[in-house]
Amino acid sequence: KPDNCVTIRVEQGEDVKKIVLADGSAVWLKEGSSLRIPEVFAENNRKLSLQGEAFFDIAKNANSLFIVATDYVKVEVHGTSFHVNVNAGNKSVETVLVRGCISLHALNGKKILEMNPGERVAYSWDENTCFTDHVDVNVCAVWRFNQLVFENTTLREIANQLSIKYNVNVNIESSRLAQRRFRCVIK
Repeated sequence: KPDNCVTIRVEQGEDVKKIVLADGSAVWLKEGSSLRIPEVFAENNRKLSLQGEAFFDIAKNANSLFIVATDYVKVEVHGTSFHVNVNAGNKSVETVLVRGCISLHALNGKKILEMNPGERVAYSWDENTCFTDHVDVNVCAVWRFNQLVFENTTLREIANQLSIKYNVNVNIESSRLAQRRFRCVIK
């Protein structure tokens, strides 16, 4: 029988949406993203589909597996918090594990790797490769609180991102000032 699903979209320019699922899990969906959720989760399988970028805080349930499916990789979740960014342009998925345990699986079900907290994994579907590094998990997904975080970023780069986000023009006349680096959080 066909699955009855609900698709939640956040259009470009819209604020982050927080979605609380029936099992108590929370999902923050970034602009330009969509999440396809079944109206009722299966008894032993909580599976949803993501396009774009989202942060997940999953309620632990020993009897039910939680899976985030993308066009390129599946994320199997074991009660945890993590960030997923699907880039359709270059057919890649970036995942950051904040706490708990997740594993990445190819679309055929074969396990790619298991992640540890603080790791970021970039998976390229075309090349079937993974790149792993360690990141500051407190910085990776602050966008869910409508904040912008800049670490060692030039004032020109900050101005460019603010110009795009708020549809304004920022002109920095001093090239010396434009190259100065900053660390800041903008709410």
